Amino acid sequence: MKRIQYPQLDERQGLVWYSWMSDEVRYFGHGGSDRGVSTRVGFRDDGLGFVILMNTAGSGNTLNRIEDALIDASDEI
Repeated sequence: MKRIQYPQLDERQGLVWYSWMSDEVRYFGHGGSDRGVSTRVGFRDDGLGFVILMNTAGSGNTLNRIEDALIDASDEI
């Protein structure tokens, strides 16, 4: 699932999951959208994760700002 399937095509893409870095921490996740809906799930190796379900497509970086706020709040939990 997290193993990179075709690194010559995309070095971040696993099997349905992709990876990204935030504050030097690697996250694995998946997201999607359709008219009126945006979603994202992400987790890191220590088990911390998040799920975002929005009943709007959002504007600008709405999904990224929510993700960042959840990650920042997790440091206090």
